[in-house]
Amino acid sequence: AVDLLNSLSPEQVDIADLIKLNLRVSKMAKSRGSPEKENMLLRESMERLKPSKWKNYNLSLGVYNAVMASEFNLGNYDRMSAAIDEVLDHTIFLRDKFSAYLHKVKHLSNNLNDYTAGAHEGVKVLNMFSYNIPLQPTKTDMVREKMKLKLALKGRSFASLINLQVIEDPIFELFAQVCRDSLFSGQRRLVMVVAWIAVRRAIQIGFDGYFLQTLVTLGQLQGKKGKLFRLQYSIQAALPFSYS
Repeated sequence: AVDLLNSLSPEQVDIADLIKLNLRVSKMAKSRGSPEKENMLLRESMERLKPSKWKNYNLSLGVYNAVMASEFNLGNYDRMSAAIDEVLDHTIFLRDKFSAYLHKVKHLSNNLNDYTAGAHEGVKVLNMFSYNIPLQPTKTDMVREKMKLKLALKGRSFASLINLQVIEDPIFELFAQVCRDSLFSGQRRLVMVVAWIAVRRAIQIGFDGYFLQTLVTLGQLQGKKGKLFRLQYSIQAALPFSYS
């Protein structure tokens, strides 16, 4: 039905409704293991949007965020970069730029294999959200962050994290990405500081699926791999299927 509507001229359809329908069906295509169909529908949405793009701010943002993620997953990095530039050039609020910044970080490490640059770019983005993370943490920074984590846990073990609520918070993906990139580039202190801050955020507001990756990385460095891996599986069992 969507393919049929996409074949009609702009005068025959409500453009905003058609774009929303394409976005909805693209998610269905992705969930059914068809990223190429997802991408086709998203690119159709983008083409329909172009004559009046950014007049409908939220719709435009939704389309370009979905496009950049799809192009990244398919390895179409030029198209991904174009979507990133579009978002960074036209969005108003910092939170609306987050996905673009995240995909720039993922591109550095996942596709250019520059883990140091990916980690440092990720830290810069986190600092835009007032985390104040040093690029090269000192022993003093480590002691300070470890004390903050201890105070946040209030004497509880990491196992208590299983009782936190499940939320949707995209910044956890960035935390996980920075931890991974820092680990691969040998920046042990940076891994620890970023992971501890992520744990404190989870204690404050809850966690999502990407938080599991941070726990595993933290467990590998703290020598508590077994305990944190068991906690990981417990948390994963508590997550909705879409997160797992």
